[in-house]
Amino acid sequence: MRILVVYDSAFGNTGRIARAIGEVAGGFGEASVSNPQAIEPLACQSADVLFVGAPTQLHRMSEPMRAFLKALPRGVLGGVPAAAFDTRLLRSRWLTGSAASGVARELRRLGCRLVVPPESFFVLGREGPLEPGEEERAHRWAQAVLEHARRA
Repeated sequence: MRILVVYDSAFGNTGRIARAIGEVAGGFGEASVSNPQAIEPLACQSADVLFVGAPTQLHRMSEPMRAFLKALPRGVLGGVPAAAFDTRLLRSRWLTGSAASGVARELRRLGCRLVVPPESFFVLGREGPLEPGEEERAHRWAQAVLEHARRA
């Protein structure tokens, strides 16, 4: 199984979550963790499972991730199992917004099949660090996503 984790990270927190997901993914097959500037958008087509994450900025996903996803044509990732995640403050989503919701919307536009609802991982302040235990929670979440994708 080829697993691709694409993430953008403003202060390193989303990158830490992405790497935690990549650690678990390595146990399921060939795993690659990359930021959107380092890969071609169409590289997502070769993934058997796709994770996409971004920090929540101004209630939505970061601009580099938005540009990366918008560069892909509608439906190009038809049927690829996917999961969306973000990092944000531990407050009501109504107050903070959620990059994961926007990422999930874009993944659906691209034809992906979301195997789980979008997930948020929490930071203590605008620049972080991550709340205690969030990397471990990312391990458990990735495990569940990959087991679900493998069964589907």
